[in-house]
Amino acid sequence: MAGFLLNYLSQEIKHLKRKSVLSIAFRNEKNVLKNCLDDILLQEYDKHLFEVILVNDHTTDESLQLADDYASGNANIHLYNLPEKTFGKKSAISLGIEKSTGDLIVTTDADCRYSKYWLKGNCFEI
Repeated sequence: MAGFLLNYLSQEIKHLKRKSVLSIAFRNEKNVLKNCLDDILLQEYDKHLFEVILVNDHTTDESLQLADDYASGNANIHLYNLPEKTFGKKSAISLGIEKSTGDLIVTTDADCRYSKYWLKGNCFEI
């Protein structure tokens, strides 16, 4: 009986998933951005149900090249740059939200680390 119930709930949970967007603003994060993106790419979440939006806030280190490498190699990672006269994390977050195409938008920081179930745990209907 427990196996049947677990299987049933597992199937029901699959229907609750929504397309999710992770918006990450970054500026001079070369030492932490790689870990963040690697953790995101290892998420136990359907790859076609999430996208990552990276927003460059005029970084002056190698973060931009790193972000570009990840965006070039992953169809669900998109890179945007803040316009010339627009600065700050708030503006970067706003641009990420504007560019998103998902049902749920999660903003996070480039210096965060994530377990492989982090996205799944944050993107179910409550």
